[in-house]
Amino acid sequence: MDSISGLYPYDLNHPGDLIIRGSETYACNNGQVLAQFEQVSNCKWRKFSAVFQTLTEINYIYLEFSKGASAFDNGSILIDDLKLDFLVPYPEQNLAYAYGEEILLQATVPGNYFNWQIGDVFLENDSSFQILSITENIYVELSYWSEDSCLVIETFMIYVQPTIPNIITPNDHNAVNDIFFITGLVETGELIILNRWGETMYSSPEYQNDWEPQNLVSGVYFYRLYLKESRRYFYGTLTVQ
Repeated sequence: MDSISGLYPYDLNHPGDLIIRGSETYACNNGQVLAQFEQVSNCKWRKFSAVFQTLTEINYIYLEFSKGASAFDNGSILIDDLKLDFLVPYPEQNLAYAYGEEILLQATVPGNYFNWQIGDVFLENDSSFQILSITENIYVELSYWSEDSCLVIETFMIYVQPTIPNIITPNDHNAVNDIFFITGLVETGELIILNRWGETMYSSPEYQNDWEPQNLVSGVYFYRLYLKESRRYFYGTLTVQ
């Protein structure tokens, strides 16, 4: 992924569209479009920035300035500074926290112009950190410019870590702790309960935190929980008393 910054169109004869193309071989008008700016004003110094991901190796960068049907021959451009920065995004971080836990996300390196995409919410030119209360699985993307003028992109996939009980007491008949209740079950989960001989005692393709064992012999059982959205498995033992 690359970025272009410091591109100054100057003394354009007519307002029009500025197109930046890249090509593996020397060619005109058929390279992949890396960036496009509409209605560029004439006779003004302006700075343009764009981020793009190339489809093939780029050996040539060239510009087109177009105005409607008059094709690409009605403007002139002076490139004062053309800068290509190679960008390697940070690997996606997969994080898991208990339901309702507050967490701190922050930029890895110092920089400025921090843009956050937190689920469906976009925060432009915001703080270098965010405090989140985790009540759902959520994807977070942070983009900003480092102090040495490189574009940085960091991504986080944050999961709710379910809290699964290891003991329930339906056989003491006091109406307390009778249900196999999973705290933080925020996505569809398939639950299977097995006895020590591998026989299925209970199963549900979409568990709703509603299993209360009836006439189940006290002892140690085994559970398998599969969370379908995040494709995570959880295994453990369950004591029934």
